[in-house]
Amino acid sequence: MGAGLTYATGNIYFDAAISQSLAATHDWPDFEGNFERVDMALTAGYFLDNGWSVFGGYKSGKSEFFRDNNPGYSLTFEAYGLFGGASKVFNLGSGSSMSLSGALASMTADVYDTGTVNDSGSAVGLSFTAAYNLPISDDSGLRVRGFYQNYSFSGFNTVGDANETILGIEAGYHLDF
Repeated sequence: MGAGLTYATGNIYFDAAISQSLAATHDWPDFEGNFERVDMALTAGYFLDNGWSVFGGYKSGKSEFFRDNNPGYSLTFEAYGLFGGASKVFNLGSGSSMSLSGALASMTADVYDTGTVNDSGSAVGLSFTAAYNLPISDDSGLRVRGFYQNYSFSGFNTVGDANETILGIEAGYHLDF
C-alpha cells in the first residue's frame, strides 16, 4: 500500500513516494514473528531526448521484526542513502507506455533492538523497475509496476553481514492535475 506525488515542469520532475508492505516475508531461521516494511523515496529527474531520463535522490527503508516467543521485543533494520540512475519510456500506441529503469545506490544501515544490539554497516546496491501505464482518460490512468532491489550490507561490528533483496508488485490509479 502506498502513495506518491509527482510534479513535472518542462524537462524537470520531482517525485515523492511512500509505501508499506502488506505481506512481507523474511528468511531468518529461528526468528518467528511479524515483519513490517516501510519505504520512502524522494527523486529529482531530468527528461532527455527519445524517452530517456536521468534521476537521483534519497531513499530510506525500515524493516521491523517482532518475535512471537518474546513479547515486547523488536529488531529494527533501517537503511538510507543516495541513488542515481536512468530510465527509458517506450510508447506502445493508444497512449499506453512501458518504462524500464535502473539505479545504483550507496546505503547506510542501522541495526538496533530493544535490548543490546546497536550497529551500523553500508552497501552499494542495485535496483531495476518495469512499469506499464494505461490511460483511461486525458487526466487519469492505471499503472502496474514490478521492481527488484538488492543490497549486500557489510562492515558491521557486532552483527553479521546482511543481504536485503526486495521484490515488489504495485497496481495503481493516477490522476493528472
